[in-house]
Amino acid sequence: MKAFKTLGVSAIVLCILAGVWFYLQARPPENDPAGWSGPPTGEVQALKYVQIQTLSQYPPELQDEIRRAFAAYQAGDFAVAARGFQQVLIGRDRQDELDLKARYHLAWADYNLGCGREALETAEKFLSDYAGEPEAAGMRVLLARVLREENKDEEAVALYRTVLSEPAQDRFWCDVAAYELDTFHSAFQNAQKAYQKGQYIEANESYLEFVRQKKSSPLAPTALYLAGRCQENLNNLPAAKRLYARLMKEYPAANAAKSAQIRREQIGS
Repeated sequence: MKAFKTLGVSAIVLCILAGVWFYLQARPPENDPAGWSGPPTGEVQALKYVQIQTLSQYPPELQDEIRRAFAAYQAGDFAVAARGFQQVLIGRDRQDELDLKARYHLAWADYNLGCGREALETAEKFLSDYAGEPEAAGMRVLLARVLREENKDEEAVALYRTVLSEPAQDRFWCDVAAYELDTFHSAFQNAQKAYQKGQYIEANESYLEFVRQKKSSPLAPTALYLAGRCQENLNNLPAAKRLYARLMKEYPAANAAKSAQIRREQIGS
């Protein structure tokens, strides 16, 4: 009987040790935030992050690199993401879903790293190969931003207008293009310059002039909010509260309306 008990205890210990071993094999290393160094996570879980329908057709080591790159991108680690996408693209000479998504996210990763030239080159190559894809709208917005930073405003405006003129483009990027295009408006530019110089009376007037001229612009709520901030800086709190109230009434769904509500509460009665 004692021997059976000993065997039973030994079996339990072995099971526990085996469980610990499998756990250590399966869990990601502490220096691997993506969590994909262990056993395969499965096609469904991979697609949750990568969203590449043809992922399983690639070699396992490439699948792993793809997962890591996308996980890093989603985590905001654009340096790791950029290196990963570059690795994925090495030696690839065919246009497919992986090529499209890797190049698209590589361009945005470089842009978020402040590497405008690299982002521009990747975006231009993307548009030469995938101009008809929905992602092309995002690439045009990226190009417009880089060109604007290089003071090539006319080229940037043309790209924004291209996004807005093509009905098949992604709706999100159309809204972004409309918003950013309106920042070229003279009244808004004048307001921004005055605000940055601390000339709040002039800035307030220009912001309100922009809203009068472009009431339906997606930038109008932001202009109203900044007009309210001008009034706060002028210590005219009742006027600021009126502008915030107007913003919340006329553009209740805008993000600026939420900020206006917070400012009203902070100002108090």
